[in-house]
Amino acid sequence: MACPRCRSMPMAVSGFVVGLLIVSTSAVFPVVVSRHAHLRTATNYHISVLCVSDCVVGLTLVLYPTVRILWPELGLSAGLCVTVLSISSVCFTVSNGVMFWLALDRRTAIHHPLVYPLLVTASTVRWELLLTGPPALLLVVFTLATRQLSEPPLPDIIPKCFTAWHLVVGDGAFLLNGVNLLVIGATLALSVDVLLEARRVLRAAVVPLPHQMAERVCLRQHVRTFYYLLRVLVLYGVCLIPYSVYALVMAWWDVPLSTDRSERLWNAFMVLRAVFNLADSWVYCSNPELRQAILHLCCRSQFGLYP
Repeated sequence: MACPRCRSMPMAVSGFVVGLLIVSTSAVFPVVVSRHAHLRTATNYHISVLCVSDCVVGLTLVLYPTVRILWPELGLSAGLCVTVLSISSVCFTVSNGVMFWLALDRRTAIHHPLVYPLLVTASTVRWELLLTGPPALLLVVFTLATRQLSEPPLPDIIPKCFTAWHLVVGDGAFLLNGVNLLVIGATLALSVDVLLEARRVLRAAVVPLPHQMAERVCLRQHVRTFYYLLRVLVLYGVCLIPYSVYALVMAWWDVPLSTDRSERLWNAFMVLRAVFNLADSWVYCSNPELRQAILHLCCRSQFGLYP
């Protein structure tokens, strides 16, 4: 009979492959935005933070199986597993928070098109990140500390780290998943509100007065940007919400995951994560300016910077 350590390797390998995919598809966007001044907008800053967060998750998925292969004893230790799951949890929570700010950014642009550049700046994005990153870190630290103080200690060896979420977090899984789902729900509510307003703007048949022309042109530009970002929001929700809902239900009913069920959940989550990053990259490239900048970065001699 195969040993538990050997049976856990296919999950680590699948995580390694998806991690490489995440890093390769998410690392390009922040590099392109940082290199070109005309792409440094509040919206692109939000997406850059999302990409950086995804890259960190991808690196953990790549490094964990690498450590498992090169240093088996360290790779199976509970300390490494707690570190990997903590980093992934913080990044997941930060991503959800940034998606909320991104939806709020689009709502501000649709409802206040002319004063939007004054309301949302690079400084605004920095404040939003300060309101997202530290609370996410404190939330994860609190759940882990609560588990260590109130529940039995962790075993020395955790062979299947990626499916040991409830073992590592304990009762804090309900709090962490509940907060994430609350933020996701607020993001979806904002997206629906902006979608209804965007449809009203695009279907408006009334000819604007001369003093309304600038606002109408600016508004239509923001609407087009929103429809471009809406695909990102929908992809994010379709691919990641089912995982959060399932984890929350398991935490609420205190249902321990069986080995087969946890492996199926992990494989399904990896497939959804890969689909999300592939489709996400296509969405980014559907923006003409970003597509041209990416082509210029990869094939500088054949493509100019501007479309």
